[in-house]
Amino acid sequence: MRRLLSKFTFVPTLLILAGFVVAVILLSKPLKGEESPAAVTGLIRAGADLTRDTPLVYYAALNPGRARPPGQAPEFPIDDAQTDAGEMFELAPEPGDGTRFWILARVETAKIERWCKVVDVPPLRRGEGGTWVEAATGKPLAPLEITVDRSTPC
Repeated sequence: MRRLLSKFTFVPTLLILAGFVVAVILLSKPLKGEESPAAVTGLIRAGADLTRDTPLVYYAALNPGRARPPGQAPEFPIDDAQTDAGEMFELAPEPGDGTRFWILARVETAKIERWCKVVDVPPLRRGEGGTWVEAATGKPLAPLEITVDRSTPC
């Protein structure tokens, strides 16, 4: 009898383990349509005057409306990204966020100094397939290259 019971305790363990594996696999797949396609992509570069204060932290934030000075940026952007040197950022608004945007690009130095650059994005609209395109041309926005130097403190 004892032998028979020991076999039955192994089967429920296998079933629980198999159920856990299936659940993890199903949960790891992202939901379709969950993430909006990127409207703005680009690269932040540090000006020559900032490169001596390494390491640097690069940050980009997508904000609604027309460009404003760094001190007047909203507390919570539509989307933001922190990147490493030479790494592209991708910023994606939701359909209800409007068609006018601006980017606050920031570089933080090892001395905890923050330097910014504000970039106005041309008007955008949703194209076919839900991708973001320039309103005037109907083409995707070309990747931006933003150089931040010591001219504008944050």
